[in-house]
Amino acid sequence: MKIAVLGGGTAGTIAATHISHDFPEADLLQIRDRSIPSIGVGEGTNPRFTQWLESVTGLHFSDLQKSCHATLKIGTRFEGWGTQCSSFLNRFQPSHLVGLHLDAGLLATLLEQYSSAQQLHAHVMSLKSDSEGVEVIISGQDSLQVDYVIDARGFPANHNDDLEDNDISHPISWIPTNSARLYRLFPARSSNVTRAIARPHGWIFCIPLRGWTSCGYIYNNRISSPEEIEEDFANFIKYEETDKYEYRGSRTFPNHIRNNIFDGRVFWVGNAAGFLEPLEATAISTAIVQIRKASTWIKRKLPCGSGCATEYEIRAYNHAVRSASLRDSLFLAWHYACGSRWQTPFWSYAMNCYFSSQILHDGASDLTSMQTFIEAGRNLSPSMLTKSHSREAWAANVLPHLKVYQPFGTFSELNFSQVGHGIGYY
Repeated sequence: MKIAVLGGGTAGTIAATHISHDFPEADLLQIRDRSIPSIGVGEGTNPRFTQWLESVTGLHFSDLQKSCHATLKIGTRFEGWGTQCSSFLNRFQPSHLVGLHLDAGLLATLLEQYSSAQQLHAHVMSLKSDSEGVEVIISGQDSLQVDYVIDARGFPANHNDDLEDNDISHPISWIPTNSARLYRLFPARSSNVTRAIARPHGWIFCIPLRGWTSCGYIYNNRISSPEEIEEDFANFIKYEETDKYEYRGSRTFPNHIRNNIFDGRVFWVGNAAGFLEPLEATAISTAIVQIRKASTWIKRKLPCGSGCATEYEIRAYNHAVRSASLRDSLFLAWHYACGSRWQTPFWSYAMNCYFSSQILHDGASDLTSMQTFIEAGRNLSPSMLTKSHSREAWAANVLPHLKVYQPFGTFSELNFSQVGHGIGYY
């Protein structure tokens, strides 16, 4: 069996590592295009990543401390959000679970040691798939024929254009941000949480790594200019009592979900399948879910030979993956529902985005299900969650109060409780 992974960023390298683990006998090829830059920022992850890392590579936090500047993460602290404008923590639950903060570029380098993929540096022009396999057409070279492709080449090529006119992806218009200005702060503050600080034009993330902090101002470039962002970031730096920082560039990003994430032979994963702003650090964990699902599909279909994917199966696969991301997008939009300490055009727009999602989102079942989670969260006490640190305390004090046991996308009723109470929605 021949499998090609396209892309050399975080999602592509995770895919190559995972396929190497699940299909050690496969003829695996990873095709990288040097002309496509990586985003190159510090990343926050959730427990799904640490569990995946251990199961596939055997690596632990201690292995990533020096190699990836990793620090532990117990959740995200929101500062200045909601009606009370205070600080609250959306902590991983059960509370003994942890994620990591790490340098994504260094992570990709480390994971290469656990991949059996043959490396090819080339530009993929197009893919032609049918029931028998995929033809990978490469610039200046002969095309390749493989059984499956995992496409992790990042955002759609025209993502800077209006996605309303893009038939590849569906825009998520109820998330109010689309741009980031990236920085590196010195020195780092020791912390085991990602900070999400509400600011006049959006919000700032601070991801504490060993020796430095990855930082970014997330905003909407249709409302605020880069000059306004730079001026407010300077005010933030003064408030943080540090003047040592490095500007690392700017990015625009489309909040979107690809219309077809699987066509029977090609799996799109990571930012190629969709992207949601980094408010709850869902990017890496979503990619892992997509890659696991692709691997499970291939395992299940191997015995029945080629051409065995029906149209119904493809539709069902796409619906399941898209639904999870759409539900995550609604949860992220909900963070903005009660505004922040800043009475500005951005926050007025952001609040309206959440309420417009109730009209624009065409999944009635998603909205009904979300309301169930919101109400379940209303009845949970945030203090009860923050005090139950051990497995025993969590099982005794939290578990008996749960009403909904399956997640809403990535998030549970416990996340709804922490965010809902934190922003003052209840």
